[in-house]
Amino acid sequence: SAEATGACDFALAHVCAGASGAAALADALRRTPALRTLRLHHCGLLKSDVQEIARALTYTRIELTVLSLRQNRIGASGAICLAGWLRTDSRCLALDLTKCAVRSTGALALCLALTEDSSAFTEMVARAVAAGTAIARETAATIEQWRAQHQDAAAEGRVHGARSRRRMGALMLADNSLGDVAAAAVGVLVGQGEAAPR
Repeated sequence: SAEATGACDFALAHVCAGASGAAALADALRRTPALRTLRLHHCGLLKSDVQEIARALTYTRIELTVLSLRQNRIGASGAICLAGWLRTDSRCLALDLTKCAVRSTGALALCLALTEDSSAFTEMVARAVAAGTAIARETAATIEQWRAQHQDAAAEGRVHGARSRRRMGALMLADNSLGDVAAAAVGVLVGQGEAAPR
């Protein structure tokens, strides 16, 4: 079912969007700057679909405050794309990625995007890498991937400048396999007062 309220809110649930649907949605986002709430629940979105959506959000002046993608298998790569958007546009106040298979690497990328000071995460991961854990090595690679992606977006010059920063009120990551390192990162984020995970 689909529901639209003016030009500000859009919700779609239990409809398989597919690649063409995601591309059409991304195109529509570019032409709907007044959109404030976007809910796409259980729409069969994959990481490539979320990459399209994240690109549209990153390079368009949309003041989206609520994004809910619950029950879509966007994976860590999809979460990393969303992290790139969050870093360039911090107006989002609520992000729901419940049951999205974001895994530890995706969760860490989101934490990095939402903090002003990433040194706490970097140090924590460095300690875990020194201890020789495989997930820490994967997480360290995520940090570098996220930083490279963010630098690429800035270098392209298509991001609309620095935007005012607001703290996210809710980051929902329930029913994702986060692992110890990412769970600790979420704890650091909460400790910094940047978000209230649920």
